[in-house]
Amino acid sequence: MKTNFTPVWAAEPDYEQFIKKCKANGVSRVITTIPPKELAEIANKNDIDVIAYSALNVSGDMRKSYIWSLQYMNADPNTKAGRKIMNNHRPIWSNMEAELTFSKDRDDFAKNNPQFWTKSHKLISELDPGKRVQLSPGFADVRSYEANRFLKAYKSSQSQGVQLEFVLPNIDQNGNADVGYEDPIRNAFIKEYKNDPINLKNSDPNWLNFRSHYYSELVGDIYKNVKNEDANALVSTTIVANEPNDYVKVLQDWPTWVENQYIDEFYLWFRTNSNIKDVEKQTKYVSDIIQNRCPLIVELSCYHPGSFQTKEQITNAASVALNNGANCVGVYQSFAISQLNLWEAISEVSKLNEKFK
Repeated sequence: MKTNFTPVWAAEPDYEQFIKKCKANGVSRVITTIPPKELAEIANKNDIDVIAYSALNVSGDMRKSYIWSLQYMNADPNTKAGRKIMNNHRPIWSNMEAELTFSKDRDDFAKNNPQFWTKSHKLISELDPGKRVQLSPGFADVRSYEANRFLKAYKSSQSQGVQLEFVLPNIDQNGNADVGYEDPIRNAFIKEYKNDPINLKNSDPNWLNFRSHYYSELVGDIYKNVKNEDANALVSTTIVANEPNDYVKVLQDWPTWVENQYIDEFYLWFRTNSNIKDVEKQTKYVSDIIQNRCPLIVELSCYHPGSFQTKEQITNAASVALNNGANCVGVYQSFAISQLNLWEAISEVSKLNEKFK
């Protein structure tokens, strides 16, 4: 198994040109939303792996949309003049609307089966603006569906593996997961603890750990299903970097995934946080727990608000991550890399990865 490589996320639509840019800048892995097999064919000819990527714990959301002032920009955003305007402009929003949308990288299972959606402490699945549609791992049908969905993604893409993305679940005002009150999970908790979780806070330690177990077992189900098809397929997870006590609050008991060998690789995603001290501290914390039982890859976003958007930021963060236990570093995602003219930064990250091999 490789422990040193340079990944980027998302594939630009001209696969031939995209793979040429990747190869020229030391990229050795592309991780992208369930890619067509054509991408893997082109990439593999250039010694670049492809991984099929999909969010596991979200199937849609009550998406908020706005009218943004940038919509009225006359300049072409692909030009230097357009980029200069965007960089200097402070975006203004108005007229927020909400619309229920479902993830486009899968079929209509979630849309057609609202009885399998997670429920909040209020025992409802109805969504407020910004809240997510999440299928509950308390249902056997959901676990089977997800295990087969990722297997199908692996086979159809002819890739080297799959990546399970964990986004933040619906949370309460204190950052604790406000999901898991569906009958199967709720009744199982009552049976074990002789207490209805409705009478507890979302932050109750037993209730957090109990719900986390279901997501850990779901990761295990997907891992086993993919490995039964192909023992050489890679199964990885990516989660948003956090403080030590905050992972269980969002039902991500990732040390169990490592301990039970449910994953081949672990990705730690600095998504909306570019604080270099956090990269140092949070990478070291995860590395100390993993103890080389699987590769630890730090994923630096240059796409999201608050992310790393300069060459200096990216290379500094990569160096800090590698010096604190990461096996290698990658960057999310290619559209941002191209639009911000950061391919030179990717080349530098690749050199750092090679240096720390």
